[in-house]
Amino acid sequence: PQPCTGAVNPGETRAGSGFRSGVREDAAPSVAVIPLPPSRANPDPHHEIAAIDAACITAARLAAALGPDSGAAEDYWRALFRATYKAEFRVEKHGRENDILSVNADHFSGLLPLALDAAGIAPGEHGAALTPRITPDERRAILGWWKRRRRLGKPLNFVRLVKASTTFAGAARYAAWKIERHTGMPVVLTPFDERFPLLAAPRVLWNLWRHRSRQGSG
Repeated sequence: PQPCTGAVNPGETRAGSGFRSGVREDAAPSVAVIPLPPSRANPDPHHEIAAIDAACITAARLAAALGPDSGAAEDYWRALFRATYKAEFRVEKHGRENDILSVNADHFSGLLPLALDAAGIAPGEHGAALTPRITPDERRAILGWWKRRRRLGKPLNFVRLVKASTTFAGAARYAAWKIERHTGMPVVLTPFDERFPLLAAPRVLWNLWRHRSRQGSG
């Protein structure tokens, strides 16, 4: 999943500004996605903003349940990204969540308290520290929801990859580039691999597993 990248204007506060005013209209949803209207040629911007709002609220609720009892906003985002990465077929190296947070620091600045407020969870701000006011029952309910969603992560991700491999020109080359970029393992493709990427996938995944095993034992 892509990160929920909201941006808070420096002059805004939560009082009176509302959650929507703190979220970029071009931001990408993270955990929750509301389907867009059937006509994508002229999408309703209000629907898109509502989808982003819903994604950020869902992400904040899950981050509060997965994160520490108290900590910096980055601690909660890291916990969220690590969990969502594990739910998919990802090739990102360890610590990828830190790269996202550092590159998009302005986008994430102040977003979590806004999203928690919108989710009905008091952020419990004490300087730079947050202590989300989430009850044990609420935490169990959120983690139970996530456990069910997590089971669907890899199957849905696999279906998406299968679709992309048959509809996206150059899908095999793109996948090879992405694997090498994130793991450092070169992927050599034959003409057969490029034509039938799904048949080549087991070999590439096996090589990737061996590559990571060598790195872990080195």
